[in-house]
Amino acid sequence: MTSPLTAKPAPIALLGGTFDPIHQGHIEPVLKLADTFGWSHVHLQPCFAPPHRPQPEASDQQRLAMVTLACQQDSRLLADDFELRQGKPTRTVHTLHHVRQQHPNASVCFIMGMDSFLQFTSWLNWQQILDLAHLVVLPRPGYQLTQLPPDLAAELKLRQRGDSESFSQGAGFIYLAETPTVDISATALRRQLAQSPDTSRIPLLDPAVLAYIRSHNLYQSTH
Repeated sequence: MTSPLTAKPAPIALLGGTFDPIHQGHIEPVLKLADTFGWSHVHLQPCFAPPHRPQPEASDQQRLAMVTLACQQDSRLLADDFELRQGKPTRTVHTLHHVRQQHPNASVCFIMGMDSFLQFTSWLNWQQILDLAHLVVLPRPGYQLTQLPPDLAAELKLRQRGDSESFSQGAGFIYLAETPTVDISATALRRQLAQSPDTSRIPLLDPAVLAYIRSHNLYQSTH
């Protein structure tokens, strides 16, 4: 008598970031990817302390609260506080080891922007990251594949796949997404928030996130 087939576990999709604040330039591409790959959930994971960027203006709990509010837009979005709970500088390789321990049989898709991908070989244990997860790379205005360093260009040639099915198991493939780009930065949004009246609508901010920012008097300086 044959045993019943075991269902393949759903892939784990993860987008990390400062989210200071989270905006539609984060959300809309991720939802497009969820449609493409059939992801039932995407984890949005605020980092504790980004090693390559200035420290966030909003506190950890404020950034998590804004991500939680933004996730109300779509049931596939999940606010994930794992990195904040670590209380130490964020390293992607450590986060992915944790995800693998929690979901040993699932594929993991780590989402990053092209700006980050161009610097990928400077990340801690970047080769291990490719052993732990697939990379899904979002386009960013002003950042092109022609800027790739030679060693990363060679990795891309070996690992690039264009079919979503390749990313439903295993690790180590790279997908170059063609999602629409939103030419806005969190820095520009913070400046706009500081200069706009409280009653102003900010198009790229979810209304619930904007209401939270105003009620907590966030981003009032223009630096």
